[in-house]
This record gives sequence, C-alpha cells and structure tokens, in this order.
Amino acid sequence: MPKYSIIIPLYNKEKTIQRTITSILSQNYSDFEAIIVNDGSKDKGFEKSKEVKDSRLIFIDKENGGVSSARNKGILASSGEWIIFIDADDILYPNALDVYNKLQSKYPEINVHCGSMNIGKKKYPQSEKTYLIKNLERATIYSVLRTGFAILCTDSICVRRKCFDEVGMFNTNYSHGEDLDMWNRLNEKYIFSKAEETVAFYDLDADNRSTDLKKENVRTWIKTEVPFVSMFSLKTPFYKKAANGLSAYNHMFLNCQSIKDKIDCYSTHLGCINIYIAMKFLNRIKVIQSR
Repeated sequence: MPKYSIIIPLYNKEKTIQRTITSILSQNYSDFEAIIVNDGSKDKGFEKSKEVKDSRLIFIDKENGGVSSARNKGILASSGEWIIFIDADDILYPNALDVYNKLQSKYPEINVHCGSMNIGKKKYPQSEKTYLIKNLERATIYSVLRTGFAILCTDSICVRRKCFDEVGMFNTNYSHGEDLDMWNRLNEKYIFSKAEETVAFYDLDADNRSTDLKKENVRTWIKTEVPFVSMFSLKTPFYKKAANGLSAYNHMFLNCQSIKDKIDCYSTHLGCINIYIAMKFLNRIKVIQSR
C-alpha cells in the first residue's frame, strides 16, 4: 500500500493547528508522514504544533515567503509516493486516506485523485459515486450546477509526487489562485479521478480567514481575482468564462460573512446568476453534462 505525505503550510494559526494535526493523526490508514512547514509565523503556532507528539510528524521552519513557497518546501522534503495538502485551520476526516486508496485501486493509472469536502455549514451531497475528469473547467461547471460545490479544493486533492517533477512546483509569484494555477497545469497533462465522498472540512470561521474576508471589499476582491478577469476576455471560450464565473461567484457567496455582504454579492452579479440559472435548467434537461 502507498505512503502519503500530508503537507500543512503554517502561518499564524496557533488556535487551530493542533486541531488540524489531531485530525491528520486520526486517519484510519496509518502509513503517512505529516510535514508542518512554518512560514515565518508571528504567533505561537509553530510551538503549539510541536506540542503534539508523534513519530510521523516532521517540522520545518522557514522565513516567510507565502503559502506557495511553504507547500513547495514540504513537497521537496517529502518521502511519500502521494502528496496531500491541508490548511492549518481545516480538518482532514479519518476516512480521507481510505478514499484515496479506493480511487487508486479503481483507477491505478491515474496520477491525481480528488475527494469532496464540506465548507462551513454547507454539506456536500456525498455518495459512493466515482468518475474521471478529463476537462477540469467543464467538470467545474457540471459540479457547481449539480452540487453547488467546485469539483475540487486544495484540501481534497491527492497528487502522485512525480507529477510535480513534470509540471513544476507552485508559482510563488501568485498571492491568490496559486492552487487553481497548479490544478490547471496538472489537468493539461493528466486525467483526474473524483470520489463524491467527503474527505475534509473547510472552516469558514477560522480567525485569519474570516478577518481577512471581512476587511476585504467585495468589489475589490472581484477586480483582483483571476477567474473574473478571464470572464471578460474576448479570447476566452464561453465554457471557460462560465466555469470561472460560476466558480468564483459560488466561492465569493460562500465566503460572505454577513447578510449585507451576501446581498451586495448577489446584486452585483445578476448577469452571472442569470447565466447560472439558465445553465442549471439546461443541465436539468440533460443538455449540459460534461466532465
């Protein structure tokens, strides 16, 4: 059976890092290492992480360079055949490695496996269904229309380590969307597998995450987010605009922290919402079913 390397970039998460590590150590499948990469935290998060004792834990301390540099550091230090990522304020469910093992058994030729995840109070409509993803953007449209969730998230993906040798590491020049850039690069070369079982929990109420979202003006966020830029490019195919727009809108709406923010998000995206409703109808009558 394979060995996994679970990489946790850590920056100012002293209140949640022990909970995240505990969730990892609670895996049903035990052949893994967990690599905590401290990215120059200014709080006591790194010290808190070291209070948890387990021989499978590896601690790396580095100067602050951003989440991409932290993930890259963890990949380079890993010894497992498969790489998993989890943020330092999220939770990996005990069945996560079991799900990835099942996908590997069913699709042994596949190099990238995706689970599903719950986001805040929103629960993924999980099932035992699995399938292959050939086109990530079209699969995102289908997933958002059918479930209200993007097809994958950083906390719910498992990548064969050798893939990073072939497509490169996370781009450290990106402050936003570095994970989307990586998944798109991987999908240009590899087919993904997908399980509709949840493997992780994305905590919308984590301190840093919620504080940043409250401070950030919704319209400013839109202007700086890569998916919305491509929505208005004449060179971008329609299905890519739809995938980017729906995914970004859904992400924004889920991250709104108040009713006022949700209303603001809704009112400023009526065009995108109308497209969503139209495509939802087409999906229902079986016109759109693409993976």
